[in-house]
Amino acid sequence: MTTNRRMIIATLVAPIAILLIPIVGSILVAFGFIATTTDPMDDAPVRAAGIFLFVLAPLAYPVLAVTIFLTTWLLRKIHLLSKQSLTAIVIVLAVALGAYFGLKSPFGTKDQLIGIGVFTSFIAICLGLGAIAWWLIAGKGTTSR
Repeated sequence: MTTNRRMIIATLVAPIAILLIPIVGSILVAFGFIATTTDPMDDAPVRAAGIFLFVLAPLAYPVLAVTIFLTTWLLRKIHLLSKQSLTAIVIVLAVALGAYFGLKSPFGTKDQLIGIGVFTSFIAICLGLGAIAWWLIAGKGTTSR
């Protein structure tokens, strides 16, 4: 299999790995497997958010696929495609997005720091799964060194 074909297949699989945890979580919340209260009427907003996330997943897939392809293609063209560069991108994106989402808390510094930690960890796990999936499929022969 040629390198370009491997990169395209990896680009189509990696968004699935990234979206796996959010999709499973939204299904569990939407169908009431994870309840936040004992009263089912109080869970309506949470279930609606789960359904909303589940509906957005098909829209996120092509955006992630194009982003992953362009990023890895650019890294390959400038001879920086390696495990270390993918790891650095995952860490930088996770910290940046974690800080962005965590700092939106209106409840004070302590809650903001907790939010940053939770969001950074969650995003790092999701992006890390995608990077691992991409590298396992396309890693052979695509390194620039």
